Amino acid sequence: MSNSRIMLLVLLVVAAFGSAIWVWQLRREQEPPTLIGPPRSDYLLYDFDLIALDEAGKESFSASGPRLTRHPNLGTLDIEAPRFSSPDSSGRVWTGTAKRAWVNKEGTELQMLGDASVSGPAEEAVAPTRLQSEVLSVFPREHRVESDVAVTVTEPGSILSAIGMRANLDAQQVELLSDVRIHHDARKPKSSKP
Repeated sequence: MSNSRIMLLVLLVVAAFGSAIWVWQLRREQEPPTLIGPPRSDYLLYDFDLIALDEAGKESFSASGPRLTRHPNLGTLDIEAPRFSSPDSSGRVWTGTAKRAWVNKEGTELQMLGDASVSGPAEEAVAPTRLQSEVLSVFPREHRVESDVAVTVTEPGSILSAIGMRANLDAQQVELLSDVRIHHDARKPKSSKP
């Protein structure tokens, strides 16, 4: 075999090897990612009742619902169709419902999402105040409720609507932020006493 044929054979082998590496690199770039979608939950609870305590060991809020999941990395909770209650600093209980809720890792914030409603406290002779919106942020340890979207506040004798709201549950004060409208009913509110 002549030197020119050996050289040609070596060049062909090197070219074939280089082409194989190049094709392998192209194929490798097109592989799907190893993880698709969110990670699996740490745990999943069905038909649960939860009581969250503050640093002093007192009830911050309680929640129940058909399903609760915990995010494994963030430590947040996602709750389907939640029902919750939270006492204010005077022990008066406020209750709420929504289609879904998200709770931060520390348990200091609940995002009530989809047809969210917070009501209370029920006094002896007067119907309770009701806050309604698509999104209500509840801060149970601070006894606050906030929303940055359209909200309706129903109180005995009046219905208020606005964009954005800040409520202090301890003081039973509601601040409406913009585009405020009021419907006032001059009739005497009905008593809950017989």
